[in-house]
Amino acid sequence: MNLFQRIKQQASSLEIKLLCQIPISDSEYNELLEYTRLKVSSLYIQATPDIMLSVALVQVAIRTYVDGNYWDYFLAELGIYVSISKRNYLGQVF
Repeated sequence: MNLFQRIKQQASSLEIKLLCQIPISDSEYNELLEYTRLKVSSLYIQATPDIMLSVALVQVAIRTYVDGNYWDYFLAELGIYVSISKRNYLGQVF
């Protein structure tokens, strides 16, 4: 089962109440980051967010956020520029 299928299955499970409860290994985290880089760079604000993007936002918070502005950590982790309008949209997804 690939990562997307596993996340989708676990997110719909009655055992998972919060996305942070979905276990993500370091290699899966790297896969999520790559997916997020591609997704964010081609993101349209009206697009329907997917579960992979939501899990990626949560995982970045779990693994990197300490205090202050989450977006500073997010941008540093992705290593790409994300416009303020996209960050606002992603904040709603988060």
